[in-house]
Order: sequence, then C-alpha cells, then structure tokens
Amino acid sequence: MEITILGSAGSLKAPRIGCECRVCTELRENHLIRGGPSIFINDLNLLIDTPDDIFCLLNKNNINKISSVFYSHWHHDHVAGMALFENINKELNNCLGDEGTINHEVKLFIPKDLLKVLEQNTYFKEVLVKRKYVKPVVGEYHDLNGFSLEIIRMCDLPCYCLIISKDEKKVAICMDHGKYLNDIKDKLDNLDLLICNAGFFNKELKGLDVISEEHPLNKTTSFESTMKLIKEIKPKKTVFLHIEELWNKTLGDFEAIEKEHSKYNIKFAMDGLKINL
Repeated sequence: MEITILGSAGSLKAPRIGCECRVCTELRENHLIRGGPSIFINDLNLLIDTPDDIFCLLNKNNINKISSVFYSHWHHDHVAGMALFENINKELNNCLGDEGTINHEVKLFIPKDLLKVLEQNTYFKEVLVKRKYVKPVVGEYHDLNGFSLEIIRMCDLPCYCLIISKDEKKVAICMDHGKYLNDIKDKLDNLDLLICNAGFFNKELKGLDVISEEHPLNKTTSFESTMKLIKEIKPKKTVFLHIEELWNKTLGDFEAIEKEHSKYNIKFAMDGLKINL
C-alpha cells in the first residue's frame, strides 16, 4: 500500500503571507510549503479531503486520476476545494445541468449524516451531485479493489476515522480531532500505520509561552494526549499531519521530538511524504 501526504498543514498553511517568524522564514529559505490537510491512497486512487489548494497539491504530486473521495468532516479547511470535481469533469456539453458526457464521475464514500450536512451547501448539492460530478455512495463499509474501507464515527460533529485494510495490513486515518480516537480504541488494535493530527503543544507557542486552562485549545487535541494514546494502542508507525505554524516548531524541533520518542516510531509529515507498507 502506498500513501502520499499531499498537504501537511492544518487550518493555516505555511509559510503565511507577510509572516517573518522563524517557522515561516525557515520554510521559505528551504523552498518548502505546508498545504492544506489531504492524503492520497495511491493503490486506490482515493483522495481524502479537499482543502482549497488541492488542485495545486495534486498537480505537484503528479496525480492525474481520482476514482473516489472520502471526507473526514465538513470543516472548511477540509472541504473548501470541492470544486476540484467540477474541474475534472466540466465540459461544454454538461455545464448547463443536462446529462451530457461525464468524463470521470468520482465516487464519494460518505455516511448518511455527513452527507446531510454537505447537502446544505448549495454548490455541492446542485452542481457536484446533480450534474453527476460526484456520486455519493452512502454507508460505513465498502470494498474497493480488494481493500476494505471502514468509516467510523468519532464524534457528533460529525467527524470520522477511516480504516483501510488488506490482507494483514491495517491503516487508520484521522484527519483532525484526534482526541476522539480514545472513544474508538477498540477499532485501533494491530495497526501497521496511524495517520492523525498531532495536537497542540502547550509550551513556547507563537505569541504565548504557556496555554492557560481557560484557552479554547484545551478543548481540542494535545500532543501529550496523542502520545498517551499511541503508547496505549502501539501502532507500528505514526505519521502526524494537520501541523500548525502557530505551534512555533521548526523542522529541527520536530526532528528532536521524533528522536525523543524514537521508541514509538513517530514522524511529522511534510507535503509529498510517501509511505509504503
């Protein structure tokens, strides 16, 4: 199984325009960019989430075919690039809403309650679905080219974890809100790979020395709680994405954290990282 981390950032891409902090400066000097959170499962031509820069991320990684897509949740930083599917399919004979010729209808694997949320978006419902640029395939269990896909609800947002398995290989992908992985731990046994958001660091953040107890970040996922989960479920490898510039961590800082936790085989992703199982 080959997996590509298309975009490794979270809600704020980096380097940020006009920012000269040490994180953004380092990325510019090394000609690096953290794009919006997205993943591609190469064996399946399966795209996970579409941030607003997904078109650029796909072209940068020379990905020319998308057969299906999975959305982890409806937050803007994960769905804002859904016009990608119109870009793939729109031709002069189908742009007015008639049946026309669809070059490449993309299957959308999605649970019923998340579909209801996305259908509140007029563009999604009246353009992407009605013109057959995407085809919703509703359900929590899917078989795709010999791979098993299980979509597991983590919280009432709603937000979902995707588990992909084939033969004896098992991968869990949590694009955000990783603290809720604790509620589905029974599904996370014997993982070859866990991909998830690392969570915030509570010291030396950009603009703050320490996160106070009242800060809204304390209602989200922390790196400390993520590592506690990893130590409990023991995946063979963990790759972190949804990496925020506000954490104030340089590439060297992340390397030091990886070494500190080398026993647990963790890796902070950069855009374009390829993982082979």
